[in-house]
Amino acid sequence: MAMHRRMIREHREGQVGPSLVEEESEALDKARAKAIDAYTTAVEKIRTGTEMEDLIKYDSQETLKSVLDRLETLRSYGIFKNQPPPFDPHARVWVHKLKPLKVAVANMFVLFSLQEMYDTARERGEQGEVLDILVLDEVHRYADNEEGILCTLSRESRKFGVAIIAANQDADLPPSFISSLATKMVLGIDELYWRSAETRMNIERRLLEWIKPQRTMAVQMKEIRATKSSWKWVVLQ
Repeated sequence: MAMHRRMIREHREGQVGPSLVEEESEALDKARAKAIDAYTTAVEKIRTGTEMEDLIKYDSQETLKSVLDRLETLRSYGIFKNQPPPFDPHARVWVHKLKPLKVAVANMFVLFSLQEMYDTARERGEQGEVLDILVLDEVHRYADNEEGILCTLSRESRKFGVAIIAANQDADLPPSFISSLATKMVLGIDELYWRSAETRMNIERRLLEWIKPQRTMAVQMKEIRATKSSWKWVVLQ
């Protein structure tokens, strides 16, 4: 565009001659080749497709320093050390004690551990028996959306030998996670969450009203080749 404007200006001033046209043409060819080389280099270096946005976002010392500070804080928690936990490989149960960690850090640790479990299970392929049992309390902290790793585990990991035992105070969980559970037991839900339980778990209000802590509960077990499973009224002895 700069060369084109220059040609128009010089033409108006009567300065355009064969030599000048040839000179401009050569310059344009060089600029074109340089642009092609630059574009080719840029395309070959694309990894995420967001390089330009990242450059704009992080092209400041303050932003980069903030990111580094957060990474340093995360590293100081010790959950990403390049050293496996000192578990006894012969022990049948491994327990991660997360109480010393902040809630956000503990949640992050669990989510990364779930991703590692899922990747390991997929690598070993389909299994004919249960090899790993995942036990989670306060499961709403980890099943926050349909695309999360826990929902993925619940949908896809059964055939890879992974079983999940999950406990929560209410039924405010993603539908895909609830529907993936083969056995559900309701020991008692606060009245505030009854409507949510009715909708998400397809359980009748009168059954929720009947449940008494440590005395009665409701159980639903999915059966092979059955498209619908009913809730059972269970009296505890």
